[in-house]
Amino acid sequence: MFRMSKSAYFAEFIVLPGLLGALTIVACNFSEASLLGWLLAFFGGVAIWPPLEYLIHRIVFHHVQPFVAFHLEHHHAPLALIGAPAWASFVAAIFVLLPLWILIGLPAATGATAGLSTGYLFYVLVHYAVHHRRPKRGSYLQRAQVRHLRHHHMPESGNFGVTTGLWDRCFGTVIGRVSRGDISAA
Repeated sequence: MFRMSKSAYFAEFIVLPGLLGALTIVACNFSEASLLGWLLAFFGGVAIWPPLEYLIHRIVFHHVQPFVAFHLEHHHAPLALIGAPAWASFVAAIFVLLPLWILIGLPAATGATAGLSTGYLFYVLVHYAVHHRRPKRGSYLQRAQVRHLRHHHMPESGNFGVTTGLWDRCFGTVIGRVSRGDISAA
């Protein structure tokens, strides 16, 4: 996670869909049975992303250097374009794909990698939106924004989920409600 130029920051919005397209094109060459395995693995990867997002945020970004330093910079400058470079996301996808390929075969490995990458792309989009957009009142994005602003601005540590608060509820790390004035001042 680094401060980046606009082009470097938004490169992930191009690289990740490109990766997803490539993994989907690979799937088009599979037999029907393998394609079904790809789809099951894809949805499994999508389902695995939210708890993984929670654990990465809670453990890695808050307890493992140098990620703690990068994440603190994001907390101090939440509107700055700070994130992982697109090449790092691509390399991470390869580090997921290759061992899975060996363990569960190419169709399931490409499906699971595509699912995880889809979850990560959704996270990147939501995280950008909660910091840089004014979502419609009562919308999913507004609820995500309020939850995430509590993470940034409340004295206690919690609300590690960006795309969902489910895992914060499961692990007791929800930061409770505050008054509207406290949120708008944040």
